[in-house]
Amino acid sequence: MASGAGSNFQALLAQIEAKRLNAVCSFLIVNNKNCGAAQIAIANGIPVYHISSVTHPDPLEYEQAFLDVLKKHEIDFLVLAGYMKKLTNSLLMHLKNRILNIHPSLLPKFGGQGFYGRRVHEAVLAANQGWSGATVHLVSGEYDNGLILGQSMVPVFINDTPDTLAARVLVAEHNLYWKTLRDYAASLGY
Repeated sequence: MASGAGSNFQALLAQIEAKRLNAVCSFLIVNNKNCGAAQIAIANGIPVYHISSVTHPDPLEYEQAFLDVLKKHEIDFLVLAGYMKKLTNSLLMHLKNRILNIHPSLLPKFGGQGFYGRRVHEAVLAANQGWSGATVHLVSGEYDNGLILGQSMVPVFINDTPDTLAARVLVAEHNLYWKTLRDYAASLGY
């Protein structure tokens, strides 16, 4: 699932193609039909489902739309790659402990509602942190509060801007996400 440019999605697909991650991407769910991730999926022949309050204004239909995609595609894990909406309780229960997310900080610092993208890096710099990084965690009913599965640290330099720090953290995300997904799946016998 994605909402934005899709760099983490593209990085995961690259690891699958390189056969370092033994996985198949069955579909992509987006809440923004014109996002970069959707274009990446289309270019790779991956089905794209646009599910949002625009396509499904009724909350029950919105929730059911996710479940319908899961019924159509049997999957082992759901991976959030820059998905910016809170997941429904039924989706969390349907794939309990099998939904992963990546966050651009060393959780529990700089996580939770409102901490995403550039805002995270601005907060890290404003707090004069010496380190930042990326965290992969299980998705729970609260933003960025699930069990931490993996982290990767990057230094924060004195002359960093939110953009330079974001670029360095993104490299860490791309290296961390696929390895954490691989290792977590193996720990569960997949």
